[in-house]
Amino acid sequence: MKLSIIKEQLPANSYLYYCFEAMKDLYGSLNWIYINKDEMDGDDVQVYERNFIISLVYKLSKQGLTLPGLINGEVAKSLDAASLEAKKEYLKIKRMRKSDYNPNSYYVFPDFLIHESHSSEEDTWTQQKQHIIIEAKTTYINSAYLFFLDFFKLNFYLGELNYENAVYIIVGTPISIINKYLSMYESQINYLKDNRLDSLFFFIQEQIDNEPQIYKLTKG
Repeated sequence: MKLSIIKEQLPANSYLYYCFEAMKDLYGSLNWIYINKDEMDGDDVQVYERNFIISLVYKLSKQGLTLPGLINGEVAKSLDAASLEAKKEYLKIKRMRKSDYNPNSYYVFPDFLIHESHSSEEDTWTQQKQHIIIEAKTTYINSAYLFFLDFFKLNFYLGELNYENAVYIIVGTPISIINKYLSMYESQINYLKDNRLDSLFFFIQEQIDNEPQIYKLTKG
């Protein structure tokens, strides 16, 4: 399993399209965010993510795609109703960092969600108007653990919560490193929604002076 750049255009006037356009808006501002630094610190990451959401909301509202629901982030989602496979592999990942491991805690925290509002917890497992889950890493991904957690969440929301698309925004990590983590995940973690991989997109900007590119996964 590895990344391959895609040349075809994203569907126009879609949530997916405007997510990438919002990331492209920040391409020029990254030089300002970094200000002679090799990577962002915590405050810089918040600036990037906040500006990304502001740009995205603006673009969606201009096209009449504002939602009756939410664009929100870091909202805890219980895995209590998830598959046994998901719970088992999630705890396997959490064991990679002892300080984060709690065998009695099954919660994930996606960075951003674009979805309809729900009237009940049950609706979040059955509703079809689940648009996009977004995970973002705007500093160098320096451990397999961090990548595994994000990649697990993207697969989980696609495969068990019926989200239409998943997006992994990565700034500052080379493709070679991402491919290494993908290979490690495939060999160590038994949780991959193969039937939904066509709906998983990587928006990657390897260096601050590179334009963002779109990648998808290819097997083999």
